[in-house]
Amino acid sequence: MANELETKLHRIRQHLLGSVPHSIVERGIRHFEREEIQQALACLSAAVEQRSGDPRAYAYLAFICAKQGLEREAADFITRALELDPAQQAWQAALGESFLKAGNAAAAARHLQLAVDARPDMYAAYPALAESYRRLNDYERALRLLEQAPEHALTLELLNEIRAEAAMYARNPNAITRRAALLPYCTAPELDREAPVQENTPIGPIWQYWGQGEGAAMPAIVRASLASVKRHCGARQVIVLDDTTVDAYVQIPACIRKIQHTHRAHFSDWLRTALLAQYGGTWVDATVFFSGPIDEDVLRAAFFLYHWPPSKLVNKNSYLISNWFIHAIPHHPIIEGLKLVLEKYWAQNEEALDYFIFHYLFEALVTLHPGLRRQWQEARPRISSLIPHELFQVLLEPFDPAQFAAITAHSNIHKLTYRLDEFKRPYHTFRDEMETR
Repeated sequence: MANELETKLHRIRQHLLGSVPHSIVERGIRHFEREEIQQALACLSAAVEQRSGDPRAYAYLAFICAKQGLEREAADFITRALELDPAQQAWQAALGESFLKAGNAAAAARHLQLAVDARPDMYAAYPALAESYRRLNDYERALRLLEQAPEHALTLELLNEIRAEAAMYARNPNAITRRAALLPYCTAPELDREAPVQENTPIGPIWQYWGQGEGAAMPAIVRASLASVKRHCGARQVIVLDDTTVDAYVQIPACIRKIQHTHRAHFSDWLRTALLAQYGGTWVDATVFFSGPIDEDVLRAAFFLYHWPPSKLVNKNSYLISNWFIHAIPHHPIIEGLKLVLEKYWAQNEEALDYFIFHYLFEALVTLHPGLRRQWQEARPRISSLIPHELFQVLLEPFDPAQFAAITAHSNIHKLTYRLDEFKRPYHTFRDEMETR
């Protein structure tokens, strides 16, 4: 097949060599615009072989080279094109944009910067140049470029996104590409609202969810965790939902319904926001074990999540929060914002960008919106997620009553997991102890 194509292209070029160079270039450009790259290459090469003085032949050959990742050749062709027509600095910018589309941000930045240096008023090139620097994590240059552009040429949304991404990168550079990819879902200004006044607001139920229901297949650690919550809930109502009961409490949009059985963890992400937004209360994952009641400080809060410390060593995945335990009053802006952006994401996608999409959308919201950021930063109490993970860290170690007492003295709330190997240890583990409580 490749040989047939090469033979065909050779015949085209041989035929073209007898044509007028200008018409060959026109034909090559038409092929290029129709994404017929091989035919375009044949036409434009023939024009160059005839020593055409048409600079467009060299410019479009440069664009073709950019598509194919040939940076040096592209630079040579664009240099020749501009020697023939120095006024066409837009070609230099177009070459940069071609490299950007091809995923070569470094080459894109070089050529776009050359174009802007030659013509500082070429404001149409500023967004692409800023995007190139953004992909290189050079946020300072990207922001400086956009901030010096006149307002009519500025994409305010891009400026805000780059500002937010710069703040996220400064906070923690890990997974920055995936984190930043979620910013566009969170830009709507109406998301930035104040929390409702909290006066005599009922605390609300404790919400839990295990999609398959409380059947024989339920892992022992889940069964023990659910029982521990009921044991320490006091007078509060505990509502454990499954796939047969969720519709009685929330209206599930089509964009979320499609993931209910195929992406259970992500459906659960949305479900907690929907329940808390409508009713308020406390969301508790099915693998959270209570060794005592929830602290009164948490129950009095308008909004509470465990947070992760900013240390890059401790928090290599850059999460701000954990979402397995959430307490909120009804209609809290952060909870309602998360619900809306999760729906927006799943309306446009079939797969999750990352397992921790909830965490990254939370970061995007509080980074883009000053009001939400303030509500998150001022939320009290503020408790590190490391503390309720202490029991998690020793689940497969030999059970030690003194160590258990020390761990439960730090927290009554413990995040566990059922995703551990089922190999039976020759000793009584912390997991064994939890499963029998």
